[in-house]
Amino acid sequence: YHTRGVVLKNNIENESKGYQDLLDDISKEENIHHSKIKYMVVGLKAAKKMTEKEYFVFTERTIYHSRFIDISLNMGISESACKTYYQRGLEKLKQTYQEVKLLKR
Repeated sequence: YHTRGVVLKNNIENESKGYQDLLDDISKEENIHHSKIKYMVVGLKAAKKMTEKEYFVFTERTIYHSRFIDISLNMGISESACKTYYQRGLEKLKQTYQEVKLLKR
């Protein structure tokens, strides 16, 4: 009877550990999803603040990894103007991130 009790106790402890591991994995996944949602919200809010040109340059550069010279030729503007639009878009993204971060508190 004693051996059966020890085996039963070990089985319960192993099953409990398995459940705890599962809960830990779920918690990690939730944190990952929350982070992704937060970044999406920040991106959407920042996009609304950007002008059409800032948004175009920013997305071409960050999503499609286009070179500034290629973007500027496509838009018919100077490369320095293209870089300025990108910097403005980036600043709006940073500003929006700070606003969302402050709301979290």
